[in-house]
Amino acid sequence: MAAWNKNKIAILLLLAALIFTKSGRLEAQPSKQGSAGRAGCSLAILAVVGAISIYGYYSQLPLQQQQQSLPPGQTVTNQFGTGVPDLPSNVQVNENVTGFLTNLRVIGDGHFYGNIKNELRFATTSLEFKDPFDQVVAKAEMQIWSWGTKIDVTDKNGAPIGAFHEELGWWSAFKGYSSYKIFDSAGVEVAHSEKHQLFETEILITDMSGKPVAKLYRPAFQIVDTWQLDIYQKEVVDPRIMLMIPAFKTTIDKSKSD
Repeated sequence: MAAWNKNKIAILLLLAALIFTKSGRLEAQPSKQGSAGRAGCSLAILAVVGAISIYGYYSQLPLQQQQQSLPPGQTVTNQFGTGVPDLPSNVQVNENVTGFLTNLRVIGDGHFYGNIKNELRFATTSLEFKDPFDQVVAKAEMQIWSWGTKIDVTDKNGAPIGAFHEELGWWSAFKGYSSYKIFDSAGVEVAHSEKHQLFETEILITDMSGKPVAKLYRPAFQIVDTWQLDIYQKEVVDPRIMLMIPAFKTTIDKSKSD
């Protein structure tokens, strides 16, 4: 769809919103009934939402096309395994609005590291991280029967990479933030995270001594999610786990708003 066509549709929807609102008020006043006014307001809201959605979708296309032309990021073999993405210190995890399921693109230092997509699963949430060559790098799935949120991360063969589990207790309702334990492939706790969210979202990951490992930040009031991942220590938490944290947060938030 051309740019002028996108703008034309958005303008027409906004005009329709104004017309429906005005007609609803005019019809409602003489009859002293609120049904016409409510119908007009409902149609106006739908028109505005449609205009915003179209604008948000097509305003993202230049960024998506630019990202698709980026060179692929490098992988390494280290203590976390083989084919681990060699992420730079500053990474962007950007929502890609190309369908109904969540899809996020991982960009860092001018390189494309892959997509994290939501998979259709019955009664649970599951994500799959694929590299630029469409090969599976990692999978993550939320446990169905658990006390609090528990997410397991595995490689393409199902071997454990690690996990992050929500900490729950009687004190949870009073501390004003959510906290999680992060485990390695052997089930050993290696880090801790705290999520603070009012309008914007900030997640701080620290090692067992309290030193910062990474920070995730998502600004408020966005049509599509954009996350900034700043990595301070690369040897503590597998980067595949760190990438799944914002991906799950976006996926869960979108499911709640649907």
